[in-house]
Amino acid sequence: MSRAANSSRGFTLMELMVAVTLLAIVLGMVTTSFVTVTNTMAISREVAEATRFRGHLRRLFTDNLSAVAPNPDLGFTGVDEAGVYGPADSLEFVCLAESAGARGLPGVTKYVRFVLREAADIEDYPLPDDDQEVAVLEVTEQYLIQTSSFMGEEVEIETDEETVVPRYFPIHSIDIYYYDHAEEEWVEEWDSTAIGYLPWAVNIKINFARTRQQLDAEYFDGLDLEENPDLEIIVPLPAGAGVVSEFTDLNHFKPLGAEGDRL
Repeated sequence: MSRAANSSRGFTLMELMVAVTLLAIVLGMVTTSFVTVTNTMAISREVAEATRFRGHLRRLFTDNLSAVAPNPDLGFTGVDEAGVYGPADSLEFVCLAESAGARGLPGVTKYVRFVLREAADIEDYPLPDDDQEVAVLEVTEQYLIQTSSFMGEEVEIETDEETVVPRYFPIHSIDIYYYDHAEEEWVEEWDSTAIGYLPWAVNIKINFARTRQQLDAEYFDGLDLEENPDLEIIVPLPAGAGVVSEFTDLNHFKPLGAEGDRL
């Protein structure tokens, strides 16, 4: 009887405590491994997304700036501005690069405009968390329409509002410089209609969106975002490289009269 009773007895309190402790240790190890794998996957996705984002912006600026076309009417204009989150420069020009999307047609002249705006000012734009400091780079592309009256009178060039293709990129700031061969230095603004020629190259510095905590941490670490941008792109302009004087506009050229005046 005593032997049967001893064989059917349950676990002791000490055995239960040891089993629960071992189970907690195993569950903790599994949970830690799961969290580590999940965080690693999240970081990998963020890195892949950031890489894709950088590549897209690099192609966007490189493709359009490489195809800049001199235009005496619309010109190549870069304005130096300051926004809420830092430099907020704008740039607009005429180029021959193919437009994005289904309406893109090769060989069609278009007017491209880069402007930094606040996300809250864009209708139907999905706003991020309140803690996120975000400005939005708005990129618009418009086909140019060339019209002229009968018998070859003055030609008018207009932008086609129906072909506007806006795109938005959440960033923190954009700082643009232009290489002026005459001054042999990078300048902060450019107006080809006043200067008469294009810059030899364009330098774009972009910082991506950040939370307020990230901005505070970088500030206390002494990180200068303007000197250490997240993305820096330098694009030579084939239409401007090597040009040291004003473009000759044969469409506006008229012969000299007897008194030396333009006819």
